[in-house]
Amino acid sequence: MGWFACPQLVFVLTLVLILAGCDKFSAGLTPPAEKITKAFPVSDEVAFAVTNYLESAKRDGNHAAASQQLDRLLAIRALSCTVSISIDRFDTPEDIRRKPVDSMCLRDQDAKIGEWIGIQRLATLLAKPPLVPATPLGAPTLLPAYEDTTVGITTAADSNVALLESTRGIFTAIRLPDGKVLQTFKGGDFNRTATALSPNGRIVLASEQSSRGLKAFDVESGALVWSTDKYRQITAWLPGVSALVVIRNAPQSGAVLLDLTTGMTSAYPTAERNPDWAIAVNGGSERQLIGGSGTAALVDHLRAPDGSLQTMVVSQWNLTRQVSSGKSGKPFMMADGTRAIYGFSSGLGWLDVATGDQGDWDLAVLRAKGFSKISESKIFFTHPASASPYRSEGKVLDIESSTLAPVTDYKSDAGQLISLAPRTGYMWRNMNTASVGADVELGEAQDLQQVLSKKVREKYERDVELGEAQDLQQVLGKKVREKFERADPPPMLTNVPADAQVAVIGVYEAKSGDRPAMAHSAGTVRITVTSSSTPLVLVLASYEPVHWLIENTAGRKISAVLLSGYYESSVYGAGDTQILRIGSNYSYRIDSQEYQELKKSVARYVSNPVRSFQGSYSGQHFTVTAF
Repeated sequence: MGWFACPQLVFVLTLVLILAGCDKFSAGLTPPAEKITKAFPVSDEVAFAVTNYLESAKRDGNHAAASQQLDRLLAIRALSCTVSISIDRFDTPEDIRRKPVDSMCLRDQDAKIGEWIGIQRLATLLAKPPLVPATPLGAPTLLPAYEDTTVGITTAADSNVALLESTRGIFTAIRLPDGKVLQTFKGGDFNRTATALSPNGRIVLASEQSSRGLKAFDVESGALVWSTDKYRQITAWLPGVSALVVIRNAPQSGAVLLDLTTGMTSAYPTAERNPDWAIAVNGGSERQLIGGSGTAALVDHLRAPDGSLQTMVVSQWNLTRQVSSGKSGKPFMMADGTRAIYGFSSGLGWLDVATGDQGDWDLAVLRAKGFSKISESKIFFTHPASASPYRSEGKVLDIESSTLAPVTDYKSDAGQLISLAPRTGYMWRNMNTASVGADVELGEAQDLQQVLSKKVREKYERDVELGEAQDLQQVLGKKVREKFERADPPPMLTNVPADAQVAVIGVYEAKSGDRPAMAHSAGTVRITVTSSSTPLVLVLASYEPVHWLIENTAGRKISAVLLSGYYESSVYGAGDTQILRIGSNYSYRIDSQEYQELKKSVARYVSNPVRSFQGSYSGQHFTVTAF
């Protein structure tokens, strides 16, 4: 039977040949890069990022430019990964897929495209106006109750947006001053002390503790917009030139200027290799004061006519005091943007960026903390009260008149005072509530040096009575803790039942996996209390600062919590239970002299014997059962 005896078969074969020819013909008209991309499409993760980026660009009216740039990057990906193989003009995507293309190259190029998309989304968000317009905070406003206990706050410099940090690693973006929740970020392995909020309040940039990388989130949508393992920390936001100053990860390390328009980096010109703070300064072009523990530099940033980024160091200084680590020491601008104020171990240092003059206020004798800017000339702080070191007082330092004024509406049980720097204001935080504001009521101001001299003399006279007097001129510069408890013996607690169990838990520090990788930064130690009819007195002791989190779901009666430690710790979950700070002793070993000293401190408050002790150098979780 001949071919023409079966016309259906002839038709089918003819159709197949025509279609095959069409594929080849079409392939001949298709650019090689497009065929390669069809043969080896980008990963699903990058494809999702491309879709989201183009949708965002369309909303912002930038779709055409974004599409053009993506096409260029896809072409680079396709051609650079097939440079070693031959691709004919009429090869189809199916033909190319059978060729030995460099798969590692494709993965690397995918990562670069994903990185570029993230940086572009970052640049777009950074260029937008404030998410919430900035307005003065005024009188203190109570924040609503949130899902978890607030332990810290980060604010946007130019927007009424703040980021609350919790004991369980939850970050909540809120609107100031009413505290309305804008977004909640959960599940991250983030370093609380290295989390930043963009000046316009639209970007949360979080440093991961495990990988030491960075993740950027859109506050408005909650979406992850950028993830990188190249950098471990942001030092400065530069929205005026669409750039960031970031610290590279090992092994390179060091600060670089990241251009968000190109994704390219260049070395940063300051003497400090890894600067960890920066504040915007008036004048110049995107001028920043940027530095580390011992240096500061005034740097201008500008775009050249050809679009390149340029930096110019205006001035550099060696600071006369060492900037304290963590958020508590980071500088803020005062005196209408001419004077930078920073915390050091025993007070406040200052640098006049116009003249280069420097100085300090050594407040060691007051044991001041919580320094918060409330105006261009006034700083609010707290310190232990003279009458009782277990209560506190509020003071305001006027940097122009060098005076101290008492805060008359201060409540000693208000909790911890936390600065809202870089903006004006403060946050009060205790176990159950938090409030934000910028106003305080002041009493009569006194000369600062007279107040300090009086405190020094009182301390000297007290030590004379105890036989511990030192040279009077050396007392003010003393860096060890004042022995308040010896000068003013506390009364025994009267609310502790005779059968109460005294349980001691001691650590040197919180376990490193839960503690930020910063000097003397607090980690969390959980205390689970089991059911029992026997009342309990908890003694919690540590060298490093610790967030002690009590989990008492069974509702066991806790008569008191006695807190002791070299650095100041805090307690959460104790409800209405009385919490007393009993000194600086700590111990994590029952066979040590330190433990005996700790027991003596406890005995000054409760006559009940210690019934149980648990200790660990690095603690994370302890369970207190009935004895």
